[in-house]
Amino acid sequence: MRTDLRLSWLLTSGSDRREWWRISLTSLGAACVAAFAGMAAAVASVRGYANLPVAQGLLNNPGQRPGVVLALLCLLIPALGFLGQCTRLGAVTATAARPGCGWQVPIRAGCGGSPR
Repeated sequence: MRTDLRLSWLLTSGSDRREWWRISLTSLGAACVAAFAGMAAAVASVRGYANLPVAQGLLNNPGQRPGVVLALLCLLIPALGFLGQCTRLGAVTATAARPGCGWQVPIRAGCGGSPR
């Protein structure tokens, strides 16, 4: 774990991009996904009638809890989409310098920018 953290620190500290922005958005998305899933699991684990002092009695009756669990699971869909976009759009693209080009291009593209 210590080696992984040191390697990630070295990779992000030497970058000229704003890696902190991508890392913070990804961690925010992961926290939202974990919170929604944890709340759904906590509500689903309550059995029978319970006097819960949250949500103004919405979770007290056993017949209303499946709807709350379904709503929390539906909130996972946009949260997972946000998390996927944060990791996909912020990913580092591999580049390589082509001889004679004078600039860096994506690995799959040629000197003129057209794919091979």
